[in-house]
Amino acid sequence: MKSVPGSEVKKQNTREYDRIAHVYYSRNYIDSGNSYDIDLKSYIKSGYQVLDFGCGPGNNFNFILSCKPSLLVGVDISQRMLDHAKINLNNNPNVELIRSSYETFTTDYLFDFILAHLSFVHVQPEELETILIRCFKLICNDRYFFANYFEGDDETKLMGSEWDDEKEVKRYFCFFKKQTLENTYKKAHFNIEKIFVTEGKSFNRINILAKKP
Repeated sequence: MKSVPGSEVKKQNTREYDRIAHVYYSRNYIDSGNSYDIDLKSYIKSGYQVLDFGCGPGNNFNFILSCKPSLLVGVDISQRMLDHAKINLNNNPNVELIRSSYETFTTDYLFDFILAHLSFVHVQPEELETILIRCFKLICNDRYFFANYFEGDDETKLMGSEWDDEKEVKRYFCFFKKQTLENTYKKAHFNIEKIFVTEGKSFNRINILAKKP
């Protein structure tokens, strides 16, 4: 299958997520962070610094903040998603929101836990190793990183859907073979602690809990 330029994927997905940000917020997904198919609370200790990659309107924030981190950094490519995320934070001094792509995100922080829940489904197969290496550099030794991916044939697809009043929403999604993910995590020097597949309504998800040794 012909590769899709990364710039096109980012441009299209940013535009569409800006367009449907209000729908995400109105559907009140703020507690969706309780459905990771794994108990992550045992990996996020009080006082940890946590990075939420692809945070959207703050879907994971209630869960993460219940773990009492000293810092929560939410990163998203859509400014409108971040604008909605601010609404429920009440100027929480322990939360920082940053507009950035995964590929360009930089910070002076080192994190104790990185979460990429249903956000790395937009990471292209040819960019995965680079992004995992970036995550490896962002996390402290002996700490954990959780992400999930759509199961498929190592490809990028433009897919359409409808979101309430927003019609013909077209976003790029990426799909991976389990073996590809295992090999790429190994190249990025992560140890995979758990890997398991869960059934979804449209696609199965490959969930990976990895550790930086």
